[in-house]
Amino acid sequence: MSYEITYREATIDDKDIYLAVDLMKKLCIYQKMEDTSMINEDNMRKLLADNAGNGIFAYIDGEPVAFMYYYYNYPMLIGNKCMYIDCLYIEDGYRHCGVGTDFLKYISRKALDDGCGRLEWLCLTWNTPALDMYDKIGAKKMDTVSLHRVDLETIVKLANS
Repeated sequence: MSYEITYREATIDDKDIYLAVDLMKKLCIYQKMEDTSMINEDNMRKLLADNAGNGIFAYIDGEPVAFMYYYYNYPMLIGNKCMYIDCLYIEDGYRHCGVGTDFLKYISRKALDDGCGRLEWLCLTWNTPALDMYDKIGAKKMDTVSLHRVDLETIVKLANS
């Protein structure tokens, strides 16, 4: 099935904030990470208001079907601005029908327009549908690096040690 997808940047309008948080909470449930999520309306509004990142909604027939949150980073070894997709969620009924690929094409055009030298994101190793789609579009899996994370509690311990 083919869809005509439209996109709209998220704003700090309450309607957008509530919708973005709702979709991000669904992503957390899908990723089995709802216990670790701290997303709420206040911190989503702050992220967007502070220009810490940007959100984009995807719509089909006026209905929101996906949300992406991304931000720019500036890796020294690249020597150029890059775009990092932090979260991408597609409503269940719209997966496996091209919405994800179209969304990545859209954000790729935006990355080029914004002068980015690279586009990156993470994917959970068990999310084979997404991994298959990323492979299909030509994304390269980085197997030479590992992600390390320090949570707030550990940050406090390190800072005070």
